[in-house]
Amino acid sequence: MLSIQQYKKLQEYKELGLSKVKVSEKLNLSYKTICNWWDKDQAFFNAFQKNHEYVLDNYRQYSLRF
Repeated sequence: MLSIQQYKKLQEYKELGLSKVKVSEKLNLSYKTICNWWDKDQAFFNAFQKNHEYVLDNYRQYSLRF
């Protein structure tokens, strides 16, 4: 699932004029994901995230990354 930080970076890169391909490379996300969120606004993203919240997302900051 796309995080709010990734969404904001995506929109920032879009405003800078980067292509979808370049944004997908910079964020290490699939081109399809970038296309899906390219024209969505912040309100839509927040509503989507609220409807698709996962229980473990609340503990994301504590997870270990290997």
